[in-house]
Amino acid sequence: SVCGLRDACAGRGYQPTWPCGDGPRKVASFLKIKIDFILHSDAVVTRDYRTLPEYGSDHHAVFAELQLR
Repeated sequence: SVCGLRDACAGRGYQPTWPCGDGPRKVASFLKIKIDFILHSDAVVTRDYRTLPEYGSDHHAVFAELQLR
């Protein structure tokens, strides 16, 4: 990227983060988008990355396990 940062999700498939929820916020999965990111420098590698289940927000939380090279 231009700023030298990498997306921790790169190479791990499409993992949309918004919207989540039931009721009026429920949206078909193909309409969901990824708007939450964890970015890191080349000095770090991503060991694990995933979106987490709904917890009360309209966004899914994201989890990344990072390791220094």
